Order: sequence, then structure tokens, then C-alpha cells
Amino acid sequence: MRRTDHNAADVSRRTVIRTGTAGLLALGGVGTVSAQDDGDEEESEADGSDEGAEPTADVTFSDQTVADNDDAPTVTVDRLEMNEGGYQSIHQYSRFQFADGEDPDEYDVPVPDELENPICESLIGITEYLEPGVYEDFEVPLFREDSPAVELGAAEVGPLEESQVMIAIPHHNTTDEDTFNCPDDPSTPDLFEDPEAVDGAFQNGDRDVEDIGVSHDLATVLVESDDEEQKETAERQTELVREGVLVPQPIGPDSEEQEEADEGDEEQQEDEDEENDDEKEQESDDEKEEEREDEERDDERDGKGNDDDDDDDDDDDGEKSDGDDDGNDENGDDDRKDRDDEDSS
Repeated sequence: MRRTDHNAADVSRRTVIRTGTAGLLALGGVGTVSAQDDGDEEESEADGSDEGAEPTADVTFSDQTVADNDDAPTVTVDRLEMNEGGYQSIHQYSRFQFADGEDPDEYDVPVPDELENPICESLIGITEYLEPGVYEDFEVPLFREDSPAVELGAAEVGPLEESQVMIAIPHHNTTDEDTFNCPDDPSTPDLFEDPEAVDGAFQNGDRDVEDIGVSHDLATVLVESDDEEQKETAERQTELVREGVLVPQPIGPDSEEQEEADEGDEEQQEDEDEENDDEKEQESDDEKEEEREDEERDDERDGKGNDDDDDDDDDDDGEKSDGDDDGNDENGDDDRKDRDDEDSS
């Protein structure tokens, strides 16, 4: 690792191996310190800190191809600048999941497993403690025995087995210890209940994907011996993260209060659904009642029409009957006249 400086005379080489409860990875390199004015100001400038400023880190992590290495696979971080001391972490593809509403079958990439502890179970590389300052072109070992993902059983010691997208995330030393405490490791305090007891990611800094709310950079890491199809899959993974199709698996409080809140939300939703069903049922009943009333009105109209027809028929029959009677009377008169004429003769 190279830490930049303006005074080459102060360059010194150091190799430090630190271990702790969460485990750290060995990382050696060259460190340099800037020489400024005497006193406290010189000390502040020397360690790169800026008292009163928000914790900030910027990381540059470029696409790269790594050789097959069974013993000590590594990736190279181009540049890291921190105004507080901390660590550089590397997470693998398992840190992500498909966003809500996305159909994994539409994309030709593997579906990541759901992780119980997404941060630590995907964290395959972590540096030793780094002082505030600027670091360039340094290697981060992967899949070591003391990497959090291996300690939690989510990864195995060994080579990088396949090309994939990776995300580099700087963590600041919240605990003021020189050992890394992974935020969602079951053996460490809860990130949301006691955030100062774990080493959280820097919130301020450059972001490759704005919706990922911590300082980070993405890179496609290709394994030299992989076939072209696997390499293309890794490149596609990176594209999908940048497009928001793949997003980090969520972390959050897993407490009784949260469970009760979730249950309350579910009950409220059920009540709202029942109210909606009742309203729909009432609307349906109202519609049926209106249909019945319309049918009754139609029947009444039909019935009145039939009565009028019957009256007309009766009138016609009466007139016909009267006509028949008149005819009969006329025939009777003719008969009587004929009889009278016969008697006169």
C-alpha cells in the first residue's frame, strides 16, 4: 500500500498484523506522513484528520482481472481517502438481491441466496486498521480464515472461484479499537441499538450508485481462467446493480417492537381490506335492489298495458253483440211482415 505524502524523507516501511474478536486480515505496505507546522496543527495534518468535519471516505475500485490463486487471492483498490481512521472492506455478489417487482427469470444472472446477516456474510475481505489519510494501489486479501464471511460460514477459505461484481465499502473505526467489529455479526452488539459498538460504513463520500446510501465503488472482478460466458455474466451483474435491478439486501432491527409493529401494520391492512370488501358488498346489494325495483316498475307497466287491451276487447265484443241484436230485431220484423201479407191474401 502507498500512502501519499509530500516529504519523501519520512517514508518508512511497516508490516502490521493485528487480530481481534472479529478477525482482521494482514496488510503490509509503505506509509508516509506530511510535515507541516509544529504543534498540534502538525499532528492533525500528519494523521490526515479534520476535527469537526463529518466522517468522510472516498474509494476508487476499478474493474480488474485476477489470476487463479489458491492460497491468497487479492483485489487491488486504486485509491482510498479517509478523514477518520477505519478499514477497507470488499463484499461479493451475495450482498445483493433483486429489487422488489423485478422478475429474476428475465435476467441471465444467478439469484443470490437470502442472507441472515447480509453485511458480514458477504464480506470476503477487510484490511487492518488504517490511519486517516490517502492510500493508493493497495491489495486486499480475500477469503482468509479471519474474514467475516468465512468466520460466519458463508464462504470458504480458498481462491476466488468465479468472476463477479464486487463492492468496496470503507468503514470508519466507530469503536476506537484497532480491531474490526462487523455491524451485523451475531457476536457483536446490534447495529441499530448500539451503533457506536460496531464499525459502520462511512455515510459521506463518493457513491457509484446514488441509491446505495454509503460511500462505495463497484468493480467487475474477472477470474483469469473463467470462460467468456461467466465473464459476461459478471459484467451483466455490475450493470444490473447500477441500473437498480439488483440492490443491497436490507438490514434492520430484528426486535420484538419491530415484529409487533409489523403485525400491527398487517392487522391494519386486514381491517382496511375487510372494510373495502364490506363496501363492495353493500354496493353490490344496492345495485341488486335497484335492479329489483326496475323490474317491478317494468312489470307494473306491462300489467297496465294488458288491462287496457282487455278493456278494448270487451268494448269490441259489446259492439259486435249489439250489432247482432239489431240484426236479429230487423230479421224478426221482416218475418212478421211476411206473415201479415200472407194472411191478407
